[in-house]
Amino acid sequence: MKAAQLSERAADASIHLQDAQRIPDLTVGAGVEEVPMSGNTYNVGVGIPLPVSNRNQGERAKGLIQRMKAQNDQQLITNQVLSDVDKALVAFEIQKRRVELYRTGVLTKVDDIQRLTEFSLKAGESSTLELLDAIRTRRETLAGFYQTLFDYQASLLDLEAGDRDALQK
Repeated sequence: MKAAQLSERAADASIHLQDAQRIPDLTVGAGVEEVPMSGNTYNVGVGIPLPVSNRNQGERAKGLIQRMKAQNDQQLITNQVLSDVDKALVAFEIQKRRVELYRTGVLTKVDDIQRLTEFSLKAGESSTLELLDAIRTRRETLAGFYQTLFDYQASLLDLEAGDRDALQK
């Protein structure tokens, strides 16, 4: 972003330079000529060039194009930063919702299933294999929950990084 801003300032400086060069330079000259036996001759002159055509129009147009390009680059970068922030916000909201779903329903259900399977095993109504399957399911669910927590924290960091980029612009 800063590079695009500097590029725009450089293009503006180039335009101002070309505008300044349109005005012809005034030249002033003075001199003394010594002629033997007849004295000194003093010369004073002023020169004003009369431009027939503005020969630096191409450079001025080039500066204008560079400024427009810098402005477009700046807008592109701004749009990219805002897009990244929007994407990070959406990802954050999705991960937050997933964490809440795990906390409010999924984890309690797998805990209940494991507890009920243990109880039914003690009562002789289920097998050890069913208990092992319930334990495996609970552990896989916990692994998914921890991965979701990690993704949630990562999306939070992405969102904070995107906000910092947007604020620096």
